[in-house]
Amino acid sequence: ATRFINEAATLVWEDKNYTDAITYFNQSIELNKQINNESGISKIQSNLGMIYADMGQYENSLDHFSQSLVYREKSGTKSEVISCRINIAVVLNNLKKHTEAAKNLEAALELATEMNDINQMKACYGMLAETYEKAGNQERTQHYFNLYRTFHEMIQKSTVSAAKKETEQAQVKALRTDLEKKQKEIELLKTYTELRKTEEELSEVSKEARSLIESNTKQELAISLLEREAELDSLKIKEVEDRASRQRLIIAIIVILLLAGLFFALQLFRNLSYKRKVNAQLALQYEEIKALNDRATKTT
Repeated sequence: ATRFINEAATLVWEDKNYTDAITYFNQSIELNKQINNESGISKIQSNLGMIYADMGQYENSLDHFSQSLVYREKSGTKSEVISCRINIAVVLNNLKKHTEAAKNLEAALELATEMNDINQMKACYGMLAETYEKAGNQERTQHYFNLYRTFHEMIQKSTVSAAKKETEQAQVKALRTDLEKKQKEIELLKTYTELRKTEEELSEVSKEARSLIESNTKQELAISLLEREAELDSLKIKEVEDRASRQRLIIAIIVILLLAGLFFALQLFRNLSYKRKVNAQLALQYEEIKALNDRATKTT
């Protein structure tokens, strides 16, 4: 709800309808208080301070900027506090309260120095020189003006250095782009050369291939050739695999037959050995029986 109200307030503010903008912002403040959104309240108070400044009502503007500062010093960032104190200083200068304005600017300068924010420090030096000039303090005016000028020159040099660096980077980028373009041209030339070579090789192939050359573009021809080569390679691989498979099958059959023959030979050898052993035993028994018979005959 506060977001939509703030958007409505901003739109009417842009149309310089300050009364409605103030009403909407105040409604948003009440809603933000209900959810204890201090950050939101601080920003809206700052917006109200700007609206009243636009209207020339500097006392009201100072009141809202001061309320915003309370929240920002409590939970805001240093950059937000600096911004708020600068706004307060501007309003105080319009109210001709230059001493108070200088105090706020010096407080903002202290924070900017802690942050090492050169741009904010430069802005504070410039505003302090202007404030002390309005207050009639020429010594402080000259002091802060010299600091402002020093920082201004330093930032300019830094800007020039950054611009030079950006220019150098742009030149490097341009060189890289040009190099990439040349590399692409080289690749295209290589491709074109390869296609020409392929065309020359294909000039001696069959009528079917020549018909394909005439009917297809160079790109289609290259693709067709690659596909055909892939098919041929696939057929060759399959043929080799089939041949190897048949060879493995034949070897397996031979091994099985050899093993079967060896098995039968072993069995036959065992049978023959067994028969010989039995015949030898029978012959021995026959001799023993014969000897017994002979002895019995002699005794009788």
